[in-house]
Amino acid sequence: MGKPKSSTTADRHVAARLRELRVTRCLSQVQVAALIGVTSQQVARYESGSNRVSASMLWDIAQLLNTPIDFFFDGIDDAPFELPPCSRRLADMKLGEIREQRHLEALSQLTRALAGRDCG
Repeated sequence: MGKPKSSTTADRHVAARLRELRVTRCLSQVQVAALIGVTSQQVARYESGSNRVSASMLWDIAQLLNTPIDFFFDGIDDAPFELPPCSRRLADMKLGEIREQRHLEALSQLTRALAGRDCG
């Protein structure tokens, strides 16, 4: 069995919007759970982002709570970009720890290329 996938920025955004919708509608997790056919513990996991909400479940939630599906994605473009954990580790690496000059130059060229600058 593979390791579980960690939640993404989009997952956490949808989770926060689900909680926001529930609270603004003055609904408890128990009430939402009964509406969508899951346990209140599952709703809590959806809202915390520890469990991802599937596309079909999100659609059902939107329909049952009479909410446009795009509500869950409103403002997602405003969320800060997050690097995946493996990339974060690379980004946190101290450049001073790299001893090979050719590796430093390759990293420098890659950085400039990703930033849209000429590496010349």
